[in-house]
Amino acid sequence: MSTARRFDLTKTWHFESARYLTGIPKDHRCARTHGSSFTVEVTVEAPLHPATGWVVDFDDMELEWRRVHEVLDHRLLNEVPGLENPTTEHIALWLIDRLRFPGAKVTKVAVAELPTAKVTVYA
Repeated sequence: MSTARRFDLTKTWHFESARYLTGIPKDHRCARTHGSSFTVEVTVEAPLHPATGWVVDFDDMELEWRRVHEVLDHRLLNEVPGLENPTTEHIALWLIDRLRFPGAKVTKVAVAELPTAKVTVYA
């Protein structure tokens, strides 16, 4: 079996947080503190590992996600360093700058604040 091909692997997680946006008019509804349920999709790129037969160990991905999840979940995002204006775009950037998985490169992070609204940032 050829292992020279590139694989993309995507894992999905969730977190709940409060936030208010600062770069908008004060009378905008998102300028008030409100809660959001976020869905995060992280895609990594790597070759197929010849010994394990997988791209990335899902357990390794879960451990890395727990590290950032602890910082974001059930928090006021405005108090998280780097997320003083926690737009969904800024959350996606914050995540792509911090997530690291052994043997793989993070190629994109998508953050959805609603089932109908998602932002994707590419490495």
